[in-house]
Amino acid sequence: MADQTEKVMNKIKIGLIISVLIMVSLVGSNIWFYVSEQRWRSHYQHVLDQLSTAIEDLQNVSDQVDMLTIKIDNLTDQVNRLRMCAPPMYFFFQDPDLTNASCLNVWRPGFRHPNPQNISEGNFAYILSEVAHLCYNETSGSGWATASLSQGELPHNWGRHPLLLGGCSQEVSSPTPGVTFHRDRLPRENEYILRSKVLVVRREFLADVVNGTPKNNVGITLYCSYRHNCTLWSDYFNPDYNVSSAIYIDIFFSSSNWTSTVFEPIEYRHHAFGDPWTKDHVIVLTVPNQVELVGEWREISVDMRWVFDFVFSYLPSNIESITVRGAQIYSEGIGCLIDCKIDYVKMEINIES
Repeated sequence: MADQTEKVMNKIKIGLIISVLIMVSLVGSNIWFYVSEQRWRSHYQHVLDQLSTAIEDLQNVSDQVDMLTIKIDNLTDQVNRLRMCAPPMYFFFQDPDLTNASCLNVWRPGFRHPNPQNISEGNFAYILSEVAHLCYNETSGSGWATASLSQGELPHNWGRHPLLLGGCSQEVSSPTPGVTFHRDRLPRENEYILRSKVLVVRREFLADVVNGTPKNNVGITLYCSYRHNCTLWSDYFNPDYNVSSAIYIDIFFSSSNWTSTVFEPIEYRHHAFGDPWTKDHVIVLTVPNQVELVGEWREISVDMRWVFDFVFSYLPSNIESITVRGAQIYSEGIGCLIDCKIDYVKMEINIES
C-alpha cells in the first residue's frame, strides 16, 4: 500500500514539475515576445522620428527656397526699374566726318572676295580731303566682292580695329566693345538717326554672272553679336564659318542691277536670309531715298527704330538683344565696277522725339 502511495506521489511531483516547466516556458515566451515587441516599437518609433525630422528639414528648405525666389524676383524688378531709369546707351562712330586725321586713323581699309584668286586690280578704299573713296572692280562674275573702311570688332576674327564709341551722346561717348539694344527697349521713332552723304561716281558692267545678273550696292554694315535664351551669347569671334555667330545689318544707300543695257535701281525695301557662306543672319534694308543717279550727291537719313523693328521681326523670338560691335562703309558688286564717295557717316540723337 505504501509503495502505491509513493508511486502516486511521484507521479504528482512529476506532474507538478512538468506544470511548473510549462508555466515557466509560457512566462518566458511571453517575456520574449514582450521584449521583442518593445524593441520593434522602439525601432519603428526611431524611424518615425527620423522621418519626421527629415520632413521638417525639407519643409525648412522649401521655405528658404520660397524666400530666395521672392528675393530674386524683387532684385529682378529693381534691376528692370534701374534699366528703365538709366540713360539710354547709343553707339557712335569715331571720326564720323571722315577726316582720317593722323591722331585718329580709325577707319581701316579692307577688300574681300569669296575667291581670293579672283581679286582684281583697280580696287581702292581710302580717305582723301575728308571724303571716303571706295571702289571694287569685280571682273570675274564669280562672287560678291567688297571694298570697305571699317572700325570696331568684326566677326570671325576678320579684324579688331579701333573701337566704336558708346554713350548717351557723341560728346560724352567713349570707346566700347559694343552697345546692346534690347527687343523690348528700343529707341523711339525719330530718336536715333543715321545720317550720311553719298555720291556714286560710276558703275560699269564687267562680266556675266552665272544664274544671275551683275549687281552693286553702296552702304553700311553693322556687325552684331546676339544673346538668346536669356543667357547664351553668340560666339562672335569663332573663325568657323559653319557656326552662326553674328548678325549683319546691311543698310543700302544705293542698290542697282544690270539689265543688259543699263543699271537700274533695285526697289526692295528689306529682306533677310541666312548667309550661305558664313551661316550668319543677314538683314538687308534699302533706304527709301536711295542714290539712283551717277554723279549726284545725296543726303541719307535713316531712322534706327525702323531698322531695329525689322531686325527683331526677322530674328527668332529667343534672341532678346543684339550688340553692335563693328561697322563698315563699303561698295560691293558682282560682275561690275562700283565707285563711290562718302562725305560723312554719323549717328545723331533727337532728344525731342
